Amino acid sequence: KRLASASSDASIRVWSLSTGSCESILLRQDTGCLCVSWHPHNHNLLVAGYSSGSVCVWDTHTGEREIDFFPGHARRTNAVSWSPDGQHIVSASSDKEIRIWSMDGNQCERKIKASTVGLFGVTWKGRYIISCGADKSIRLFNPDNGRCESVMAGENRNSLGILDMALSKDGKYAVSGSRQRVVQIWNAETGNCERTLSGHTNWVHTVVFDETGERVLSRSDDDTSRLWDVKTGECLMVSDADMTPPGFVALSKTATRSLSGVAEEGQSVGVLCDKARVEEDKACGWIGKQVYFFQLMGKKS
Repeated sequence: KRLASASSDASIRVWSLSTGSCESILLRQDTGCLCVSWHPHNHNLLVAGYSSGSVCVWDTHTGEREIDFFPGHARRTNAVSWSPDGQHIVSASSDKEIRIWSMDGNQCERKIKASTVGLFGVTWKGRYIISCGADKSIRLFNPDNGRCESVMAGENRNSLGILDMALSKDGKYAVSGSRQRVVQIWNAETGNCERTLSGHTNWVHTVVFDETGERVLSRSDDDTSRLWDVKTGECLMVSDADMTPPGFVALSKTATRSLSGVAEEGQSVGVLCDKARVEEDKACGWIGKQVYFFQLMGKKS
């Protein structure tokens, strides 16, 4: 198992989870790397998005850039994700666009005007591309024609903007984190909010379902991570990031500037977040300028 972290110093570092050591550093001339995502099948490949709007694919085995997609976004690329078959890449940007890139032609196959303002996150899950941004909504798009299939939230909800979202494994539910300091569970088919989870005292910039879809992990600028029971809304665990929580083991210090994202092999992350992957009771993520692999110590759902 390996971990990839992206930094505002424009570097990507690949870490060994077994030893905690840095295996390689991927560098390009840019103002910052904001997001990374591992290929779903070839674990030597990852895609990265940059402050300049660039999107490129790296081979972590050779340390070389495999593909530079051109032209890139007009503004910074805030999120990247692979299609389930690994043949396409989707990116979201502050230029309000979602772009679908082909690995087979190194070109942009489709541009989707997804928002009237900047986009913060995007992921390709099953037959949908799901995005979120400052327009206060989560949107599901059909990648084949670019049409918007569903809209969650809307103008009167999460009025300060949605910073991150995730879709459950079965595609029935979505979770969002917002500047309104709440976590919300949405019915992806109807677009209705089914539950609002309160407890964070600052922006919630990272949310993720566990493999069962029964729990959600959220991360906030209040320096806490919270584990939630989706059915009851109960907060199962709170972890304070001001100190190393019980069960957290630091792997290694990373770059000299703040990290933008971190991804375990096979996973992807959004912009300026510490996306964690939850599997059983384990998760990985970063706090400040250190990468962590930790055991969740809270009550099981």
